[in-house]
Amino acid sequence: MKLILSLCSIITLALLWSYKPAQKKPVNLEGSWEIVSYIDHESGGTEWLTYGPEIIKQKHITPTHFNWIMYDKDRDMLIGLGGGTYKIDEAGNYIENIDYFYPPGSSELGQSIPFTVDFKKGNWYHTGYAKRMEINGLGLIISTDSVKIEEIWSPIIPKYDNKKGLIGSWTLETFRHKSDEPYQDYPKYMGYLKMLTSTHFVWIQYNKEGDEIFAAGSGPYQYDGKSYIETLNVIHPSDDPVKDKTIVFEIELSDYKWKHFGYVPRDDGMPDSDDNMIDEFWIPYSADIDDETAFIE
Repeated sequence: MKLILSLCSIITLALLWSYKPAQKKPVNLEGSWEIVSYIDHESGGTEWLTYGPEIIKQKHITPTHFNWIMYDKDRDMLIGLGGGTYKIDEAGNYIENIDYFYPPGSSELGQSIPFTVDFKKGNWYHTGYAKRMEINGLGLIISTDSVKIEEIWSPIIPKYDNKKGLIGSWTLETFRHKSDEPYQDYPKYMGYLKMLTSTHFVWIQYNKEGDEIFAAGSGPYQYDGKSYIETLNVIHPSDDPVKDKTIVFEIELSDYKWKHFGYVPRDDGMPDSDDNMIDEFWIPYSADIDDETAFIE
């Protein structure tokens, strides 16, 4: 009897030793997403709501950065925008570090907001809490409350077989406004970030040292390994004539640089000139610019 018990104990221990818990599949959110529905917790809502067809609300995620953008097509107006770096922790939580935000004055700027990630029928259920920050009588910034963020996002499926060579996050290194002038270094205090997923591009020009978005643009793009074509359906400030224009760029990729040259289509029928020229060099986002890991495909 004792021998049988001993053998059972050995077998049990062997089974326990060999048991390995099921490994969670790593969370990968890279790509472009569009809002399906949301709950307006800030107003005390409990029902799932949807935006009208005039509203564009998208989230774009590269291997290093995220950006969400909300735009009213009918009024040609940016409603909101936020972004920065992100990480996914060992528990599979998605954590956004808010580096820039529009409209200015939001207490979300500078926060790190963790979100749980759940997938149902291919959609991303996105839940987290943003803190409300206020300045107390001693001049200290304190947390006074939190607002629940609960949204459902659907992936935007690529229509084109875009090459992976441009997917990622880029920063502007040098530029020029006239073809007979030398290239200028982009100011260090300014952030000029360009993000590309497999379907969309986003660029944001902002003050790294303050709470200000100078300009932003977004839309779908095509890239076949030779020509790169952007269509801007979101633009800020709203009076920019580049809105709804499709720009064809000649590009060169070498030495971890992206030469980006093209002309904004003219409405006056005049030939292309320095007045509508875009001539820039972009480099991959790297630790030399921010405290994150560099990425390039």
